[in-house]
Amino acid sequence: MKALLFILFACSFSVSMYGQKGFDQKAFQLLDTSLLKLKMQRKDLFMNWDAISIDKHRSLLQKRLFEKPMDMGDIVNNHVQLFSDYSSSNADKWFSLMLNDAGGIQYNAAYLSDNISATKLDGILGLGLDTISNLTTAFVIRQYIGPLISAIQNMQKSRFELLKNTFLVSQADSIIMITKDGESANLYELKAAEIQGQFVSKQFFNEAESPKTIISNGLSLARTYEGLIQISKGMHEVYKNSLEPIKIKTKYGMIAIGSYGDDMYQGDYIFILDPGGDDTYIPISGKAQALTKPIQCIIDLGGNDKYLGGDFTIASGLFGAGLLYDVQGDDLYHSHNFSQASGVFGIGYLHDYDGNDTYRAGSNTQGMGSFGIGLFIDDAGNDTYTIDAHGQAFAATQGIGILADKTGNDTYVCASPFQDFLRYDAHYESFAQGAALGYRPIASGGFALLLDLRGNDTYIADIYAQGTGYWYSFGALYDAEGEDKYQAYQYAQGSGVHLAQGLLWDKQGDDIYVSHGVSQGCGHDIASGILVDEAGNDSYQAESLSLGAGNANAISIFLDLIGSDSYIAKNTTNTMGYSDFRRNYGMIGIFADGNGVDIYGSQLKNNSFTLQSTFGLFLDQDILHPSTLSIATTNQTNINEPLSQNIDSLFIQASAAPQKYQYNVIPARNALISKGMDAILFLSTKFGTESPRERLALDYLLPKLYEAYADTIQSILLDSLESETYAVKTFALAMCGKLKIKKAIENIYSYTNDQDWRIRALCAQQLGEIGDTSHIIIDTLVQLLNDTHQSVRARAAYSIGILFPSNVSQIFKSLLHKSEFQLTRNSAIQGIMNSKKLITNNLQILFGNGVNTEMKLYLSSAIILKDSSVTVKDISTLCLNQEITIKKELYSLIQKEYEFKKDAFWASVIENIISKEKEINMLDIFKFEKKIKKKKK
Repeated sequence: MKALLFILFACSFSVSMYGQKGFDQKAFQLLDTSLLKLKMQRKDLFMNWDAISIDKHRSLLQKRLFEKPMDMGDIVNNHVQLFSDYSSSNADKWFSLMLNDAGGIQYNAAYLSDNISATKLDGILGLGLDTISNLTTAFVIRQYIGPLISAIQNMQKSRFELLKNTFLVSQADSIIMITKDGESANLYELKAAEIQGQFVSKQFFNEAESPKTIISNGLSLARTYEGLIQISKGMHEVYKNSLEPIKIKTKYGMIAIGSYGDDMYQGDYIFILDPGGDDTYIPISGKAQALTKPIQCIIDLGGNDKYLGGDFTIASGLFGAGLLYDVQGDDLYHSHNFSQASGVFGIGYLHDYDGNDTYRAGSNTQGMGSFGIGLFIDDAGNDTYTIDAHGQAFAATQGIGILADKTGNDTYVCASPFQDFLRYDAHYESFAQGAALGYRPIASGGFALLLDLRGNDTYIADIYAQGTGYWYSFGALYDAEGEDKYQAYQYAQGSGVHLAQGLLWDKQGDDIYVSHGVSQGCGHDIASGILVDEAGNDSYQAESLSLGAGNANAISIFLDLIGSDSYIAKNTTNTMGYSDFRRNYGMIGIFADGNGVDIYGSQLKNNSFTLQSTFGLFLDQDILHPSTLSIATTNQTNINEPLSQNIDSLFIQASAAPQKYQYNVIPARNALISKGMDAILFLSTKFGTESPRERLALDYLLPKLYEAYADTIQSILLDSLESETYAVKTFALAMCGKLKIKKAIENIYSYTNDQDWRIRALCAQQLGEIGDTSHIIIDTLVQLLNDTHQSVRARAAYSIGILFPSNVSQIFKSLLHKSEFQLTRNSAIQGIMNSKKLITNNLQILFGNGVNTEMKLYLSSAIILKDSSVTVKDISTLCLNQEITIKKELYSLIQKEYEFKKDAFWASVIENIISKEKEINMLDIFKFEKKIKKKKK
């Protein structure tokens, strides 16, 4: 109890030092408790946002979230607050926040009302409104069309310049459009498409910029109409008595004022206002048609309406603005791709105020942005949202995708027809329900939020969904209230994938979460994945790598604060607090349940904690109190494509990504190895590859070929170290370390002062990999321990640990202090643990009299990893000579190791210690063995 009280005190102090506006303070209390058990602090949740060179589309929000991933809560909460009180009066504040978060873009609000006089507007339209309609109708037309024409005029020049770039216009949609083409393509067609795609995308993302003028004026018009609609809602009797239906042809397109009857609008309209009736809207669809209109808007004030459109219709902004407002009625929206609040180099804005609505669309829809904004708002009603893929809050590069629903028991379904053929035969890509996507490795991604404030909601998707980010992007799903169901398969429910962030945040309700893997608070590859459930008796089900578990140097956090919950994880070895060891360092995986009588389908229990894997933690502890508040494929096709005899084609087979071609990967690699020198010369042209799969193939092939062609490969790599191409140089550095090429040491040493921290870190790592323990190497690594960048310090610390110089304890004395980042501190520890040099003499160095208590505690598990030459007497003597604090730690580790392995060696160690230990109280740690000893007496 005393220890627990100390933890709670420490947590409360830590929370006060890190005041937050986002997650409940109980979340930080639970997180800090978990971090303390890992001997870490909140600042240790730090990753480098520039691990990959910064492209021009990367937002500063990414820097913030890499350095402080728990700020996801602050960011989402800011949007929740502005949405919950959304109106024309605070719209500009929300719009400004969106643009700032997504890319640091300044929102230049335009005030569009009363900019054009009645006479001037009549002249622009080429007609006299008073002569063709009554006073009320003319007034309403001027009231709404004046701001629209002002916005068109404001964006006209910017839009004209954009449309002159025919390449940009032609690729704006296709660069993000998901298709089925790859499903039937053979391996070589896929490779050709990949090469062509890389070529096109590099040019596209180099030329593309967000159209600030179009976006600012589109949003300003959206805000202006929000205010005008509030006025129109109070004019019902006036409209009913005197508003006349009329259609007017202008140079901009058709303008229509409807009737209270059941009207149909089919054709080329830029503006429609309909006061009531069960109306049908069938706009002209297609990209070419959309490009002719800078702005299109529909405002329907009442009735059970139907909106039926194809591509680029129904609130679609393509190099312009598409707006739709529906004030009342149970409405049906049915459209295809790039619709229902889709913004591509523009804004798509859809606001439905009331009614039980049905929304059905294709891809890139329902709150989708790419170099633009898709803002979809539904205020009330039990609504159903259905899409194919890429929607329901989806954002690509420099895009903002928001779907915000205030109340109602809603259902969100992504029924994707697009097979995820890289991984599965029977699962499909979603990128939906709070999903953000970058274009790896060329362009960073966007900012996506799905906000649902009230109701018992259901979310259904497959792969990439429900709070997920991929490649320098942030995707979140926030649900404030209700008993909700979340179902997905992979990369979902708070999952950050490949240098990105994903968040699922549920405030309250008895919820159900189901996913297969890489989900439920999972980070994968220098990414952050967080799931926070604040209250409710919840049920969680997963197969693997979920529930606060991640890999490849990621941060994975699962926090369930209050409630009696149930957990089922099929694979208990990599779930519920797990993080692996990659790139010579580990990161953090935390599973923490703060309250309730919970049920686990495994050996994990209530009111316990377990340290797992590298820096994984399982914690179930009643420290919070309620307030008033194996992946498988099915139907796999046997392709059996023969191995190519051509080296180029063999390499394509050897680096194949799709699941259906994996059967040929190893045979193709072996075939390449058999080609010897010819293969080496070809592979040397691939050193600068941007393809992760090709890099994996090189990492496999070169060490195999090195066995027979060491001199040739060594010569090529040493030449490559002088390359001016960054990717070639860094690959050569890494491979020289992997192959332990000592002739490369001089070259590597010369780069340790490089301006790029990534080069310095890579050099520090390779000096350890090569394994040379000469003074110049150790001295260089010690100097790098003082580098300004923590990743350089971390790599240097790991290398020193691996090399294990005789003065390692002295070198690390100050490094293992809590003031240093965990990445550096733990790299030093992991280096020692992985050194394979834990012989008796070296253990005595680590646990000698001159080593402080803190360092000994950090290194205590070295005892368990001892070399096979270490004897029972060596271990026993070393333990007995320690102070009580260290003894207690070492004895506990030894007891756990014995219980786990039932090993005769550790049984003998325990018996030896028991026979010689003078501190009788210390023997309670060895409960079972103590009883045996008494029996012998």
